[in-house]
Amino acid sequence: MHNESWDHEYIIRHILLVDDEAAICNNLKAFLEDFGYDISVAHNGKDGLEMFNANVPDLVILDLHMPVMSGHELLTNITATHPEIPKIVISGVGVISEAMQTVGEGGWDFISKPIHDLNILIHKIKLIEEKATLIRQNRLYKEHLEQLVEKKTADVQRLNLQIIGTQKEIVAKLGDVIETRSQETGNHVRRVAYLSRLLALAYGLNSSEAEIIRMASPLHDVGKIGIPDDILNKCGKLTEEEFENIKSHTSIGYNMLKDSDQPIIQAGAIIAEQHHEHWDGSGYPRGLKDEQIHTYGRITCLADIYDALRQKRHYKEAWSEEQTLKYIKENSGTIFEPKLVALFLENIAEVEQIVSDYRQPDKFIYCSGD
Repeated sequence: MHNESWDHEYIIRHILLVDDEAAICNNLKAFLEDFGYDISVAHNGKDGLEMFNANVPDLVILDLHMPVMSGHELLTNITATHPEIPKIVISGVGVISEAMQTVGEGGWDFISKPIHDLNILIHKIKLIEEKATLIRQNRLYKEHLEQLVEKKTADVQRLNLQIIGTQKEIVAKLGDVIETRSQETGNHVRRVAYLSRLLALAYGLNSSEAEIIRMASPLHDVGKIGIPDDILNKCGKLTEEEFENIKSHTSIGYNMLKDSDQPIIQAGAIIAEQHHEHWDGSGYPRGLKDEQIHTYGRITCLADIYDALRQKRHYKEAWSEEQTLKYIKENSGTIFEPKLVALFLENIAEVEQIVSDYRQPDKFIYCSGD
């Protein structure tokens, strides 16, 4: 039986001999059995192929010119299913051309008839064992390397997922911290996150980018860390100087995040800087306009403003859906990209469902001052 399961070393024990000349078969069979080989014999290519398929040998020795099925056809069939099985071709017709043809058909070696010294056959069998052993060792080593690469790739993918998971957790917690410091609730960043993803998908971004925006948008106000509490939570009208200070949270956030090489944080840097830019160029901090503003910034701007208007804040009451939509429509082409506004209105039912699913808790912190 073919010894594919034996470890590393290829040892030939079972030989299939296929030749239509009975005298040659008997002579070779007796000679090879004296060396301890188990010999099966077939006298045409068709019978040889059936015997091969029934009990795959370790080596095939075959003639080329046989009835029913030629050695060429037999060789081609065996090679198609078991290219790793060594094949020695024995033929006395057209030696050079036949030898060249059998190489392309999967032959490993070629011996011309008549064989004057049968010991040459034993020598070739030993050489084939060595060659097959090297091939097997190379294959096993390649398989080992492939398994190693596959395992390392899986480890890297698992590590990347852990890193992404950690990023998401940090972003979410950081968003909660900012909202709490602003005397608001973390549900604002959650609503903005899901509204941003909804808009991104409606805008035609693929699911991966939409997920990036969802994970990064909670960082839109991260720069408020650098704004003093007395300005950030002031109940009355801000002075011009105080408003300029508040506006700086966009640049502060960008500078905090810009040097990261992680996609979520990179997207967060863009959003932090650009979520107050306006379509007509009247926004801040850089006065960007229309497509100078990154898609992430345009989307988060609309999601952030809509949600901010719909919720209670320490300085205002919540606006109704009608009031907020009126504001959004009136500022299409000024604050907001018109295409985004149209998509927003088309998906308003899903927008309001998100607002409802992550609604503001009943307990709310109002201004303690005038």
